[in-house]
Amino acid sequence: MTRAWLCVAAVALAGVARAGTLEPAEPQLGERATLRLETAPADSTEIPTGTGVVLRETVDPRTYRVVAVRVGDAAIALPATGDTLRWAVSPRLAQATPDSLRPIERVGDIGPSWWIHGLAAFAVLLLILSLWWRRRRRSLPGAAPSVPLDPPHEVALRRLDEIRDSGWITAGRFDDVYVHASQALRGYVSGRYRVPALDWTTDETIERLTGAGYERSEVADVDPLLRAADSVKFAARRPTEHQAERWIDDARAWIERTAVPVVYSTPDAIRAAERLRDGRDR
Repeated sequence: MTRAWLCVAAVALAGVARAGTLEPAEPQLGERATLRLETAPADSTEIPTGTGVVLRETVDPRTYRVVAVRVGDAAIALPATGDTLRWAVSPRLAQATPDSLRPIERVGDIGPSWWIHGLAAFAVLLLILSLWWRRRRRSLPGAAPSVPLDPPHEVALRRLDEIRDSGWITAGRFDDVYVHASQALRGYVSGRYRVPALDWTTDETIERLTGAGYERSEVADVDPLLRAADSVKFAARRPTEHQAERWIDDARAWIERTAVPVVYSTPDAIRAAERLRDGRDR
């Protein structure tokens, strides 16, 4: 019998020890209150939960900050004891005090952000002025038109010479030789015949060149050069050093035979080309 009374007393003391008090007892809308527990919760499952309120933990595990955020019935359940603190929240903000949450007076600027719009307008103005100035410079008398410094055949021949002198052939780096050499040849075809040979397959290039009415002998001579390069790049054919040297010689010969000089049709363009060429030769 004595042991039973002691158990009942222990349970009663535990219930009292885990009870909580709310100050003020009935916080109104927006008012900050303090919930104090007699003892800290034993684990995370025993923390209080609120209805119509927001609870925030503090550095003291026995103390919580409470704010009523909804009009109507509010409640805080204390799971450790099964108790529930209940009160009614009126539809009126509590009077602001130094210890309460003040009503929000200003969330932010309503309307456009003028500094952002101003910055965007300034950027657009700079773009317009830049375009206007470029167009004006083009229309100024004596302005040198943009002319190519190097015709396509000179670019291709110079690149083939660089590949020949690179030492790739003697080192057996035939993939590099044919990839870069065929790119130089296709670049010449693109510039000379106005076809995107760098983007087309060999079949597409030959078909378009033939359909465009170019000399059949020119097309027939470049066809085996392109296909030989394709067989090394895509079919893993391994040529000899002699074959690689011969391919570059044949590509150079075809380019030199089919090259045409660049014609500058206007006096201004001719003078600009001469100035650019003279400056480059110095």
